[in-house]
Amino acid sequence: YTFDVGFSVTMKATLAEQESQMNDFYALGNDGEFAIICNLEPLADYESLDEYAKLAAESNNATAEKAADGNYFFSYINDEQGYHFYTAVRQGAENFYRVAFYCPLDNWSFYGDDFAQWAETVTVQ
Repeated sequence: YTFDVGFSVTMKATLAEQESQMNDFYALGNDGEFAIICNLEPLADYESLDEYAKLAAESNNATAEKAADGNYFFSYINDEQGYHFYTAVRQGAENFYRVAFYCPLDNWSFYGDDFAQWAETVTVQ
């Protein structure tokens, strides 16, 4: 899948884009069993991908981990909403991208490994 906001992901799932007031991109997967959101931040707002990833993770009481390819990811649970998130952080030509896959806590055992695999395939412009 390739999306107008400037990212793509390889995954075996059905997606239906939705309107969102809070995110630059929002889609429901497999008839609402999980969702994907993407938020962009201008490069000029942060000193580096390291800083952006660290702050994004900390804002969700998580710790960003750096993958072998230099990109970042983090996982966290939002108890208030009852969702488990797996977030990929990337640097594009003009923006930082935060792409989060999430599902209800009850679905994590089914989707958690998929989210990690899908996150590795995220590419940005």
